[in-house]
Amino acid sequence: MRPEDRMFHIRAVILRALSLAFLLS
Repeated sequence: MRPEDRMFHIRAVILRALSLAFLLS
């Protein structure tokens, strides 16, 4: 796994968590 792929995956997970928290708030 390339560093770029890891960064992209982490960013996607963070965005998903933020959107989920926004919907539940």
